[in-house]
Amino acid sequence: MSVSADTFEKMKPIKTNYGFDCVHKLSKIKEYISVIIYRPSDSSCGYLTKFEDLKEDTKTGEPCSVYHFPLHNLQRIDQELSLDQIHNTYLQNLLVKSHGLFIGSYRLNTSPNIFFTITYFHRFIMKFLESNRTRKVPSLVSRSFTERTGAIFPLLMYSYELIDIIDKTENKDASASRFPYRIRADAKLKISNQVTVTLPDVKTLDDCYRICHNSELFKCNTYSYCQYGDCRVSSLLTLGSYNESHVEQDKSCSIYTLNVVHDYAKVPQRKFKTQTSVAVDKSVDSCAESCHASPDCLSFQWCDYQCSFGTFYTDSSTEYDEECSIYLLPKNGQQNRIRCALH
Repeated sequence: MSVSADTFEKMKPIKTNYGFDCVHKLSKIKEYISVIIYRPSDSSCGYLTKFEDLKEDTKTGEPCSVYHFPLHNLQRIDQELSLDQIHNTYLQNLLVKSHGLFIGSYRLNTSPNIFFTITYFHRFIMKFLESNRTRKVPSLVSRSFTERTGAIFPLLMYSYELIDIIDKTENKDASASRFPYRIRADAKLKISNQVTVTLPDVKTLDDCYRICHNSELFKCNTYSYCQYGDCRVSSLLTLGSYNESHVEQDKSCSIYTLNVVHDYAKVPQRKFKTQTSVAVDKSVDSCAESCHASPDCLSFQWCDYQCSFGTFYTDSSTEYDEECSIYLLPKNGQQNRIRCALH
């Protein structure tokens, strides 16, 4: 667009290197911005607060890149992340290494029966104070407040550290129980060529979980991991891991289940008009695991501990039932999931 000289006089300018740099820098400004103008001839960048101040001059105007923000949403650009930045940004910003969680209680001398519980997040590590020790409030609270109230502060510290992001939640109702869920301690799965295989060079529990969850070779349901790096993945169901013939005793190891019920989308208060399998007594978690292990199961129906397998879900093939729910894999879920092949 060729912008008039009058427009440049009303523009509030800054210096930038290129067009996107112009937009990115201005997105940090809190003032309302309607129009951004970037002039390549001298790398001049500026903005207008009123759209009416933008004038075009096709004869003597200068060519510019013009950005209009009628929805007043320029600041959102500063909050956007490219896909390759998401993982590292979470690692750096959500739980920064060497943070500490401080929990304490205030007691006022003038009101001995009143307690205030306060939680602090700090960007530094202080020396651990034993739970039964009472200290004067440190610099977390102003000196005048301490002297005025005589507050005392039993201080506890719990350090935490984010190691990695092991998976994403596809179902917004999924809880933390979806991730590594231990079912047996002091044991590991026994090697079997048809059921359980061991994987070399697996350094963390998270990696072992990911390999099981994303396996293409077989339907992995359970896995074991040892502190010395032994990872074993298996098509064995959770119930099978309690059979001593399938496990070995080892105090450095634990056995886990994928808890695959969270991979399914729940359709509440629906049931299939025609049942395609015999219903059996199972919990919803066990029903999901059995469906996951079967190549012919595309969905499952669960009605008050009665589990049965289903096919493709459609509204016409189902009907209302207050006691039932149908669970199905999200559309294209298998194709869109990142997979790891077992070597």
